[in-house]
Amino acid sequence: MLVITQFKTRMKKTFCFIILIFYSIAFGQNGKENKCELQAQNITWKTEFEKVENKSQQIKLIKEKIKSDSIFSDFQPKIITHDTPTITNEAVDENGNKCGCKILFVLWYSKKKSIRLNLSSKPQLSSILENLNAENIEKIWFVFDKSAEAIYGGQAECGFVQIEARDKKLKRLIEKTVL
Repeated sequence: MLVITQFKTRMKKTFCFIILIFYSIAFGQNGKENKCELQAQNITWKTEFEKVENKSQQIKLIKEKIKSDSIFSDFQPKIITHDTPTITNEAVDENGNKCGCKILFVLWYSKKKSIRLNLSSKPQLSSILENLNAENIEKIWFVFDKSAEAIYGGQAECGFVQIEARDKKLKRLIEKTVL
């Protein structure tokens, strides 16, 4: 009788152990780091950017933010249906974790022509980014509240920075790079 009781106890422990292993494999973490700092970085950057009034310093901060955001790629849903939002600003880190949205940076180089400065989707824009300076930028306009979406839609969920350039050399470089 004692042997049967010990056998039942061992079977219960083994069964519990197997169930524990199954649940840890099925529902446990996959080893990828789930911590994404994009939203915290956005808040810090916005606060710092809003304090700066010098155009040269603003351009420096814009360049740094665009470069730092280049590690986050655009989220591509695995299944696209007619209900899937077609224009989103959802970003993912190098581990595939969703990180929220990136700030939208748009460079207008003529009245009707603009490009989105996103190095993760278009790394060739780095030459344009390097050529931005206080002399070839006319105006910098930014909106970081919900009204940004009224202007640029879902892409501007986290706000936008619009840069206006009318410099002919920069315009030629943009057209050469983009086309």
